[in-house]
Amino acid sequence: MVKVLFLSLLVAAMMCGLASTLPAPQLARSFRQELFASPPPSISPVLEDPATRNERSTNLSFITGTARKIRLFIKNRHLQLLPDGTVNGTDNAGSIYRICS
Repeated sequence: MVKVLFLSLLVAAMMCGLASTLPAPQLARSFRQELFASPPPSISPVLEDPATRNERSTNLSFITGTARKIRLFIKNRHLQLLPDGTVNGTDNAGSIYRICS
């Protein structure tokens, strides 16, 4: 991921003519400094403050929405989880103890 980002920045710099003004090691160093630079001191404490982070609303509608049905089959049997914690398969697609109903 970082390599792709670095290469895309390098290509963009070459298109803009920046690569011709800086030697390659200096260009790579300047890109690394820009990529991994810390945020300004005025922003950093606010982002890392736990109280502020807890006050932010969390939109979990994509998680709490309609659950996707996931069907697990092993050798044409439905995987089921029994109340005592054992896991096995059943031929009954309507079993109440199946993992996915």
